[in-house]
Amino acid sequence: MTAKSTLTRLRPRRPRGPLTALLGLLGGALALAPATAHADGLESPATESGAVQSRTRWNERDEVHVTPSPGVTVGEVVIDNRLGDVRVRGWDRPEIRISVRKQAPDEHTLDRLKVRLLTMPDGTIRIRTTTLVGVEERQIPLASARIDLTIELPRDARLAARTWSGDVDVSGVRKGASLETGEGTISVRDVTGKVITHTAKGRQSFDGVRGDVAAAGVASDVELDDVVGNELSAKVFEGSVTAHGVRAHSVVLQTTLGQIIFRGVVLPGGSLDLRSYSGDVSAVLSAPREVEVVARGRGLDPLALGLRDVTSSAGTIIGRHGPAGPRARRGHVELGSSSGVLSLTWAN
Repeated sequence: MTAKSTLTRLRPRRPRGPLTALLGLLGGALALAPATAHADGLESPATESGAVQSRTRWNERDEVHVTPSPGVTVGEVVIDNRLGDVRVRGWDRPEIRISVRKQAPDEHTLDRLKVRLLTMPDGTIRIRTTTLVGVEERQIPLASARIDLTIELPRDARLAARTWSGDVDVSGVRKGASLETGEGTISVRDVTGKVITHTAKGRQSFDGVRGDVAAAGVASDVELDDVVGNELSAKVFEGSVTAHGVRAHSVVLQTTLGQIIFRGVVLPGGSLDLRSYSGDVSAVLSAPREVEVVARGRGLDPLALGLRDVTSSAGTIIGRHGPAGPRARRGHVELGSSSGVLSLTWAN
């Protein structure tokens, strides 16, 4: 594979007097508008003399094009960015374009921010951000410098992306994705294939996914909209799980501290498991076939749940909904909350 890079860097403005600084700000806004990089300016309060001091950061933008060798296709892209966000877009081209934005408080720190690119003969591409550390170099605080990556890759390439404290945003890929962040949001849109995600802290959203989804988190709200697949799983410790327009043969939504809201279809022979330890569980279901329901909680009312052939004991109700049919085609629903309220409504 061959790689071609273009680099643009602009250093911060020098301190100037009050009138010169004002003219520079007005003129600079016009001059820098079409540029590919600029210095971010943050103005401090005026001093006693009336002068304005500007605290600026160094910015650098780099764009790398990776073209596969003849007979080689990009099979997998693995991204590890410990210094910022990752944004991935699938496109209808065989090559990869990597757009890099670096920010640092000074030029020396900026020079220590690096993006490593490794291409393998089998079509695997590995992208990793790092910082150069010498014998006398001090460690760079993560809050003072960052690298944000925007990557456009062939739609049919497999994707794995990880950040430490940055967001992950993916759309337009067709071989699924494995996504992870220590602290940041995960956003998945218009993706085909199995999607696996995990975040210790941050919101997760899925929209227009055609494939299995396995989402996990510690402190994380999960939102699922228009997800169609065979297996759907979302499990968090603290956070709410909301699902609308979901169609999957097996659905498991679980949280310890939070609520669950589900609106979707129970497929013939399919299963739905909605459980929260301390939050409310609300479900609006449509079911073309007979469904068996097991509800566990306090103060349950079989009539309010729309069930027939009910048996109950020790805070558990078992009943059925819909016309009787073959057992193999019967759907299965489990709802549970130790201290929250269970709500079940049938849309058909």
